Amino acid sequence: MNTPIGRRDGDNREVYSTSQAAGGRLVDTRFTDVSLLDNTSRAYQYSLTAQATKSFAFGLDLMAAYNYGTARDVTSANSSIARSSFTANAVVGNPNEFVLGISDNQLQHRFIASVSYAKKYAKYFGTSVSFFYTARSGNYFSYTYASDLNNDGINGNDLIYIPRTQNEIILVPSNAADTRTPAQIWQDLNTYITNDKYLSGRKGQFAERNGAETPWSSRLDFSIRQDFYVNVKGKTNTIQLSFDVFNFGNMLNSDWGVVQVPNRTQLLNFRGSVDGTATGRPVFSFDNLPSTFRDNIDPFVSKWEAQVGIRYIFN
Repeated sequence: MNTPIGRRDGDNREVYSTSQAAGGRLVDTRFTDVSLLDNTSRAYQYSLTAQATKSFAFGLDLMAAYNYGTARDVTSANSSIARSSFTANAVVGNPNEFVLGISDNQLQHRFIASVSYAKKYAKYFGTSVSFFYTARSGNYFSYTYASDLNNDGINGNDLIYIPRTQNEIILVPSNAADTRTPAQIWQDLNTYITNDKYLSGRKGQFAERNGAETPWSSRLDFSIRQDFYVNVKGKTNTIQLSFDVFNFGNMLNSDWGVVQVPNRTQLLNFRGSVDGTATGRPVFSFDNLPSTFRDNIDPFVSKWEAQVGIRYIFN
């Protein structure tokens, strides 16, 4: 990619030429997508874990553990293809200047606990019941613009500037059916920013790569095993019936065990510049959203599931 041609009026980020011709966006017009892979010593990761267990002679087992982790990288390489990993890396300006940030893979807080009880009785039977609980901090994500604000040829990778006042952003209706005035659009956008813990704390600044985080989530799983002991040629084999409920709490209450996700991470739609130039002041549209996370859950992991199993265990 060639050197930037200037800075965008409004947020002062570096922008590139929209031209693909010689002297434009590309260094060499014979190539469009060329990726150079290299190592870096800037990234790091560490985690600390504490665990406590207790077993009782009558069959009760208890366990609790906590893990704290931190992970920073310049790109999380979240694809098996180099090009996809590069284009998915959220940036403010130059995508070739890798900035150290929170990794996609960071799990900062995780707490787990389990309770299990097992009992053998009447010589031929055994029953075990267990509960497993986990609570964890949220996933990290980046607030970006839809479209290509800095003309680097990549859509959706430009981190947003969070405006403090209406004077810092030019807003237009999303389409012909959108009858809101610019003042009304700003009111909707400002309400969304205010309701978002991360955005409200970074007014007047750029969003960070993976700077935003979804809410904490928790779930409770349940399992029961029923063993039948059978004597086969002098050896005790086991027929085991099992019943598992994953996200057991959600089966009891639909508000429990849900995982919340952002309504949209590409918050603003870039619609062009006021003067039509690559460095002109940008114009945006904002599709009104009621809130940041409320009533927006992951439909798959937020539902309870159950399974029944049977096993024959040879001794």
